[in-house]
Amino acid sequence: MFTYFENDDNIINKIYLRGRTMSTMVVFSFINIIIILALLGIGIYGFVLFIKLAKRGIKALDIYIEEKSNNKLK
Repeated sequence: MFTYFENDDNIINKIYLRGRTMSTMVVFSFINIIIILALLGIGIYGFVLFIKLAKRGIKALDIYIEEKSNNKLK
């Protein structure tokens, strides 16, 4: 009879651990989603900054070419 209660406790512990494992998986999946969204946001922000830098570079290159072509004409 003692072994019956021991087995019963093991079943209860297994059920408890399964529930605990599922809740842990849910928490980690939410953390992963937050990390993925943060990295996606950082990537989009970096892309916007790169576009702004490229526009400035093109504008600076246009000014440089215009100055050099005006010096040749003089």
